[in-house]
Amino acid sequence: MGMKNVYIIFMFLLPVFISAQEIVRSEQTVSMDGKMYYVHKVEAGQTLYSIAKAYNVSVKMIVDANPDTGTGLQPGQELKVPYIQVPQDPEIVKQEEKSPKWKWHKVLKGETWYSISKKYNLTVEQIKALNAEVKDDLKAGQDIRIPTIGAIKKETVKRNEPVQIKDPVIGTPPSLSDTITIRKEEYKIGFLLPFNLGLTDLIEPEKIKKGTRAFPEKARIAIEFYHGVKMAMDSLQKSGIKVQAYYFDTGSDSAGSKWMKDPELKNMDLLVGPLFTNSFMEGVKLAKQLGITIVSPTLQNNKLLIGNPEVNKASASTYTQMEEIGKYVAANFAEQNIMVVSSGGPKDMTIVNAVRNAGSKVLIGMNKDSMRLVNGLSGVTASLVKEKINVVVLPSNNQSYVTDVLSKLYKLHIDRKDSIIIVGMNAWSSFENLDMEYLNGMAFHYPSNSFVNYTDTGIVHFIHSYRGLYKSEPTDYTFDGFDIALFYGSLLWKEGVKFSPKLEQMTGEGMNMRFRYVRSGTDSGYENTGVFILRYKDYHLIRVN
Repeated sequence: MGMKNVYIIFMFLLPVFISAQEIVRSEQTVSMDGKMYYVHKVEAGQTLYSIAKAYNVSVKMIVDANPDTGTGLQPGQELKVPYIQVPQDPEIVKQEEKSPKWKWHKVLKGETWYSISKKYNLTVEQIKALNAEVKDDLKAGQDIRIPTIGAIKKETVKRNEPVQIKDPVIGTPPSLSDTITIRKEEYKIGFLLPFNLGLTDLIEPEKIKKGTRAFPEKARIAIEFYHGVKMAMDSLQKSGIKVQAYYFDTGSDSAGSKWMKDPELKNMDLLVGPLFTNSFMEGVKLAKQLGITIVSPTLQNNKLLIGNPEVNKASASTYTQMEEIGKYVAANFAEQNIMVVSSGGPKDMTIVNAVRNAGSKVLIGMNKDSMRLVNGLSGVTASLVKEKINVVVLPSNNQSYVTDVLSKLYKLHIDRKDSIIIVGMNAWSSFENLDMEYLNGMAFHYPSNSFVNYTDTGIVHFIHSYRGLYKSEPTDYTFDGFDIALFYGSLLWKEGVKFSPKLEQMTGEGMNMRFRYVRSGTDSGYENTGVFILRYKDYHLIRVN
């Protein structure tokens, strides 16, 4: 019963794992004061920046047309987006005029990609390759291109033979890589987890039940992660994706463990883990010897990517998180009073610069001044403006300093009625003496590598399934295990073991993670920059990007 729900969830999740997350441009237009506008209805999670990008206009153009957007967007809100006609690529026009490669098909009511492919005796992939601009859901009356017989060279190729994919229009290999994609009948992923099975006899379950002894922390994390992986693997198998998981006990997860000598490791196509720094670097050496990619699911330090092009880091560093919050603030509050606060502490300057540099780049691209830097609370107080929202970015992990600044800012917010939004760091959520009233009252925004929307129907089904299987509640490690296994299992099946050249194009979103990989350097590995921007509203955390 439980696994049926998991399969249903997977069918919803899989299409977004290896696809770009794009905003659908509205077809509705309106003319006002002699100017043409698209009418765009805002959906949850959309921002001014992402909408502007979708319509190929600047954020300023949208704000100028919609003065009420300065305080943020709300789902259901209608925006006037300036209509700019993009000239068609002359090369495309030339191709269509010749038109030996395709013909047009007008979509009938009820038709799908699959039914159309059967009608023309083609595959869905062959048709979609000519219609990259078309979203997954077809609409009646829509025109799509259908490859002509001469444009498709039909070949039967076994999955374990070398395949060179040809573009049906221009007849050249994919531009992302000149390498041949090698696919197998089945792929093997090795998960390196600290089960510490050698100490099983020392665990005293009766004392754990009574609460007088805790279950070993690293083993608990390993089990929770394993449960998520197992559910993902079941979903992949049911969808026809042949990927097998193999589990290797890294013991206490310390360097020099015996697990590295397991002969089965040489048969793996991908390694995930170990979870902790010293042991992971040993895993990097092993992966280099085996010539395969290795994924760090938890570590945030970017040093492990340097000189290691086949390392993937699934968690963004603090520096990257602060860059992303800087971009978000600049794109969404450009017309407001933004200030970045320097605490004066040398440890904070790196992340202060990360926020300011990333945000300033966005603002300058909008023909605005760079983000203003102010010194401490006195600098903030002197810079507050009554007529605007004051966006105070405080990049500091110093608990006593942050608590002191927030308490005084909140008093100003109450006494002087200054409109203040506070932007901070993920670590604040663990500060025990930070008053929730401050965070809620000043709409606290911060970046995070993970976010589970417990009101989402698919996630609710997943939790019910998990409870039925394991008689407990899923944790962040469970969701991470599921998301990572599903993303990389799908990626291996789609692109083969040498997927790295295409990784930056393969985006996805799971239940707790987003995947937006960026290469950190020419000879270095890939970091996941898929950061969520969260905020407090009505004493609840919501996602705003």
